[in-house]
Amino acid sequence: MKKTIYLHVGHPKTGSSSLQKFLAANQTALKEQDFSYPICLSGQTNHHFLFLEKVLATQLNSQIKWNYTQINTQRLSIMNDFFYQSLKKVTTSNIILSHESFIYGLDKLLPYFLKDFNVVVIAYFRRMDHFVESFYSELTVNGSQHLSIDEHINKNFEKLYLNRYKIIHDAAEILGNKNIIIRPYEKGQLENQNITDDFMATLNIKYNANFKNIEQNFNPSVPIKFIHFNRLLSQALCNRNYFIMPRKVNRQLKFLAQKNTDNKKEGSLLSYEQRMRLINQTKALDEKIAQLYLKREHGLLFYEKLPNADLQASQDVLSAKEIAELMADFLLAHPPILEDVFSENYISHRYEFLLKKIEENS
Repeated sequence: MKKTIYLHVGHPKTGSSSLQKFLAANQTALKEQDFSYPICLSGQTNHHFLFLEKVLATQLNSQIKWNYTQINTQRLSIMNDFFYQSLKKVTTSNIILSHESFIYGLDKLLPYFLKDFNVVVIAYFRRMDHFVESFYSELTVNGSQHLSIDEHINKNFEKLYLNRYKIIHDAAEILGNKNIIIRPYEKGQLENQNITDDFMATLNIKYNANFKNIEQNFNPSVPIKFIHFNRLLSQALCNRNYFIMPRKVNRQLKFLAQKNTDNKKEGSLLSYEQRMRLINQTKALDEKIAQLYLKREHGLLFYEKLPNADLQASQDVLSAKEIAELMADFLLAHPPILEDVFSENYISHRYEFLLKKIEENS
């Protein structure tokens, strides 16, 4: 009898990091209820190797200049083949795999697994205006976004945002609607208002004394003025032929933003008009999702009240004083060295080490 893989596919910005940390910390307790959450050889709590090879393989030779372009895809394939064979040997009937962006590679992941496993897809959908704002903030804080939010939406709406509906419907064509689980990512609709409890309830996994509690918020909010600052800095670097800020710089900027004493995300990156445009663009698609996968005849996927008509977007123009203060904080905490710790040599050594692990466990 085939084992069942529960493929948690995200969507991004729906609490995936907290869920993955929880699942990884509770492997023993999960196993007692016939569920396995296998860890990648790297030790990371999500299944990023599958994401890199199966989802991003077609992008590795593109013009996108980011760190993973240096990764040898053959090595990834070897490690994933080893990982895949290990899945067949687990002692439980059910396996959970998770990555916040698996949704973008379901066309590659489903054929990969369906030969040997049954597959159930679990996706969390966030209301479109909240998702766009949160994802744009994350990209900007990480130093990989220099466009304004309007420019970002115009460039990426179809690929990053609207495409999620087609992806889910295509997966349903393969798996059937009953094997697609959609959960609205709204506090009022989540079990106990958090992703972990909701995911457990969705799979009918019961809490007991063997489960460990973990901190829920792994991605605290960042002040909007810092988001604007990061965008301006990224834009300056982009204009000087740095496509993306090096990871070492990104981490320090994010650390400074999150430890800032004024760490409340006040204001809004989107205006009322921008929010309503996003909501209305996806209203009909959300209704279909609610009717097909949640059996809601009324077609409401999200219950949260609509934005206030007087909502204004915060200005993305910082004063000279604000820029000087933020730059001073950054320079004091991190020397201005634009170096990337994920150099080609670093990646090579890392994967050689992991390949040795495979040989030792073969």
